[in-house]
Amino acid sequence: MNAPSNSDLSSSHCHHEGEIHCSCCSPLWKYLLPTIELEEGELSYVSYEGKVNKASPTALIFRTEQSIPIEQRQYSELGYIQTLEAGQDKTVEAVGVVDGKIVATGSYELVSKAIAGEAEERIVHSGQTLLPGLVEPHLHIIPTAAFNLLLDVGPFDGQELLTNVSPNNPYTVEYILNRLKSAAEENRGDSQWIMGRDVDPSLLVSEDKEFNATVLDAVSQTQPIFLMNASMHLAYVNSVGVKELKQHITSFDVSDDGILKESGQIIPVLQYITNQLFPDRRAKEMFRRRLDESVRKIFTQANERGVTYILDAGVAPKANDSDADTPSVSSSLPATPFGIADPITNQPAYLSWCASRDDCGVRISGSLAATSLKEFSQKIAGHYQPNAGNEEFNIAFIKLVADGSNQGLTGYQYTPYACDENYNRYDQLVDSSMSDLTSDDADPLAKQTNEGIFNYGYPLEFNALMNQAVNNGWPVMVHSNGDHSSTRTINAFRLAGLSKETSHLRRDRIEHASLLSDEHLAQMEELGISPSFLIGHVGYWGWVFQQTIFGTDKANLLDRCGSAVSKHNMKISLHSDNSVTPLGPLRFMEQAITRIMEGAPKTLPPQILNETECLTRFQALKSVTYDAAWQCHAEQWVGSLEAGKCADFVLLEQNPLTYTCEADGISAKGMRNIPVLETWKGGIKRYSTEDEIEQLVRQNPSLKVALKKTQSA
Repeated sequence: MNAPSNSDLSSSHCHHEGEIHCSCCSPLWKYLLPTIELEEGELSYVSYEGKVNKASPTALIFRTEQSIPIEQRQYSELGYIQTLEAGQDKTVEAVGVVDGKIVATGSYELVSKAIAGEAEERIVHSGQTLLPGLVEPHLHIIPTAAFNLLLDVGPFDGQELLTNVSPNNPYTVEYILNRLKSAAEENRGDSQWIMGRDVDPSLLVSEDKEFNATVLDAVSQTQPIFLMNASMHLAYVNSVGVKELKQHITSFDVSDDGILKESGQIIPVLQYITNQLFPDRRAKEMFRRRLDESVRKIFTQANERGVTYILDAGVAPKANDSDADTPSVSSSLPATPFGIADPITNQPAYLSWCASRDDCGVRISGSLAATSLKEFSQKIAGHYQPNAGNEEFNIAFIKLVADGSNQGLTGYQYTPYACDENYNRYDQLVDSSMSDLTSDDADPLAKQTNEGIFNYGYPLEFNALMNQAVNNGWPVMVHSNGDHSSTRTINAFRLAGLSKETSHLRRDRIEHASLLSDEHLAQMEELGISPSFLIGHVGYWGWVFQQTIFGTDKANLLDRCGSAVSKHNMKISLHSDNSVTPLGPLRFMEQAITRIMEGAPKTLPPQILNETECLTRFQALKSVTYDAAWQCHAEQWVGSLEAGKCADFVLLEQNPLTYTCEADGISAKGMRNIPVLETWKGGIKRYSTEDEIEQLVRQNPSLKVALKKTQSA
């Protein structure tokens, strides 16, 4: 990728040097994996011993008791089967499944006739709701799996901000240091590195947000510490670590303050640390096994939260042998029954292998990341075809990253951010005693110049890359957060020849689409571009955007879901960008319906960010099922319960369309916590609450006593 022009490098204090990578697409995860050198023709470990087969019943019927006389019903309350057929609010009595596909929906009588034989029956009852399997249209599988192997010091507990889980122990520097101290205590006397991830200074509560060697020295003065910022633009090392790195790193001068800036400094450090942590082949291969297990945990968590279809929004195309930026690893990892698929050098093959396994509870789609014209021409054009896959694995898009992240102060803006790199508001830094200074001198905001950064040479490289993708028949999804980035992205789509007439076939998307003006939305409607919103920007970061990073007026432009759907008739989706925010479509729905800023002080009533942009419940449900499937080019397989589609379901304890919470008078609050009772893919149950409890009891028999006491109470 060519470096942006000087005019695009808007701020030196944010350490932007050449190309940038957003936190969700950073290549740094590759350098967590230790090098494994193999002899010619040698294969490394086989990741799994065979495949787990879960036989499905030949025929299956999910039904409610609507057709049964009241006196003959088993349950006092009916359940619901919500099909979303044709994107409509439609319920039916029954759904019939044969060999993993839906054969009929409608009345119980109609479905029974369609199956024309014996079938296992399941009653949906007591307010339970059967929905199409939920869709996660934008996450990052392998990078998330790699970073999940490090110590989590991020701001989330499950799907909640830590501040919400325990107001008396909010997300603070002390919390982060205590987490690291616990890890150091477990490794007392060990000189190995302690590695943490996802520290997010923007969400720290009421304190200095700066990290450096001095701060980390409070953890340990004998063990080296490495801590990755959630933005991936910075990392931090304690003084012990600085001393060790100075002795072994020659590619740059390690700063005494322990702050590492951008990939040019972070990558050599990660390479050094991983080679120290995994000195021999056995240790390295064990780590690769852990990566494989971490990938599977993402799929398991997706099922636990009702998800059966996911789109990886940044799959690297197969690497060339000569790629200088690829770690020196064998292209033969892991060896699988389906061929050679390495999670580093051949991500499409690896993900395809994952999806093909009988025990995989999700269907996988991907978007190939194109970081330059050269990469597109050498690794994508002629090597991959758009939407040539199947219901198990499909590559649907080309992914471009236009700018950084707004919470990381790297989203590309028309006007400067209202705070410095430590999230101090410039208008609060004025010293009233400085009366002898001119108004300009006394106003730090007037001197602020950071407008973020654009990730390509503009307009030539960015527009040319967009044109190449479109001319080769590829739908395009563009990561864009800042308002200036939105303008450049829309202009590039227009110059590539898009129009509303192309929308159904292509389904081009703007990812995150964080800051959209009325003009942006009108232009997107005109060109047939749809947004996929990272709704956590409102729920998790809304308060800091409003109070610190942007101010009220600009923060009101965040995630304009309501306008996109109601005023511009767009099909939208909601996503996690995992690991940026936690997986959980019910949480997406809640945040889009309520727009509560969860980071606001608990002494205040719930703070709503621009209530006019709230979605209705059904609009939110469509955005995680029918419309999300359409955006992913997957509506022929998933997204609604219709004959011919895959038998992918989620069974919820309550209906999100009727769920009610009395707290604070906001009825949708807490929707993320509706229990997922079961998740089915292809007519096979992949997750159930009952199975999970049974497994826990088997692992810990003492729980059985506790459960008996609870049931008898």
